[in-house]
Amino acid sequence: MSSSSSLLELAAQITKNAQIVNDFLVLNGHPQPSFSWDSLPEFPATAPPEVVKARRELTEAARNMCDLAMFPGDYIRRFALSVRSLPPQYHDNDTLRWIYRFNIADIVPLKEDISFADIAATANVAEDHVRRILRFAMTNNIFHEPRPDHVAHTAASSLLATDEKVKAWVGYTCEDSFPTSVHAVDASVKFKNSKKPNESAYNLAFQTSLPYFEHLAHFPEREKRFAMTMQATTLASGFNISHLANGYCWESTGNSTVIDVLAPSGVAGSTGHASIAIAAKAPEAKFIVQDLESVVEQGRANLPDQLKDRISFQTYDYFTPQPIHADIYLLRFILHDHPDDKAIEILKNLVPALKHGSKIILNDLVLPEPNTLTPTEERPLPGAPI
Repeated sequence: MSSSSSLLELAAQITKNAQIVNDFLVLNGHPQPSFSWDSLPEFPATAPPEVVKARRELTEAARNMCDLAMFPGDYIRRFALSVRSLPPQYHDNDTLRWIYRFNIADIVPLKEDISFADIAATANVAEDHVRRILRFAMTNNIFHEPRPDHVAHTAASSLLATDEKVKAWVGYTCEDSFPTSVHAVDASVKFKNSKKPNESAYNLAFQTSLPYFEHLAHFPEREKRFAMTMQATTLASGFNISHLANGYCWESTGNSTVIDVLAPSGVAGSTGHASIAIAAKAPEAKFIVQDLESVVEQGRANLPDQLKDRISFQTYDYFTPQPIHADIYLLRFILHDHPDDKAIEILKNLVPALKHGSKIILNDLVLPEPNTLTPTEERPLPGAPI
């Protein structure tokens, strides 16, 4: 971002890039984005690179426009209150967490409105709380008040009622990630530069001496929610599973055996959805999805019938030697969860199983060099640098 960008220059950038995005939507028969409950939920994954670039520059310019228009004093005060910052924190996060915890989105009818009083009665919470919290959420376009004292869905709130993956994402972010982030400073004070997986903000937040995934395994519903959150991650444009399916020449693998090594709780393949996507590109290949027993059972139960002869599941912990000799080993979103010594250990455990010609494919986050991208692009989901 140029330090000399003016309000008018930013407005011109917004207009130019909005036109590019608009033309793409119109020419391809896509509806315009809106706050209505039946709005298009995701930006089309078929958008060409120049449209993706325009959309990115549009959001960047719009964000900078808001920041610049506030002037530094108002900006920093609002930032501290997190009423401008993304992802949502503090009051924004608290209201979303409250909405999630009491299943408010499921109570509000999809196509009609409902009174604050009826929501309170159904959720068994105080009407005053419903009124204040939902009206704050409305400032973020989550629900709206179409007539006095009544609530109806917007595009964002309706996803909490209709898309279980988005709901899981919100639940994980609000119930697991946000409480952990509150203890980040305390963890730095207490644990200094520790690389141990059980000396982290999570351990302070949830008062446990276990590493994250070991602790999570004691809570099946949270574990299931996390796996579903990882599936929801693939809906985000930069993490879309299509990048994995299209970014490697899977068609050339023939009748290879592919080991899809998942992290605990389905971090990597999230019950096999990566293998399912690749299977469409590699019709002769067979896949073995490896994870802990609870996730393996979930994967078997959800596997489409037409793929049951090509995708199987096996209980495996990647901190033990790999038992299967295969052609390809896929590690998706695994190594970034571990310090260097543990990442090396994970890779070393593959060595005994490797044969001549075996390949290890890493599909993971790679941070750019500082100041080479726009601030929006350098804020990778979900906060990889921190």
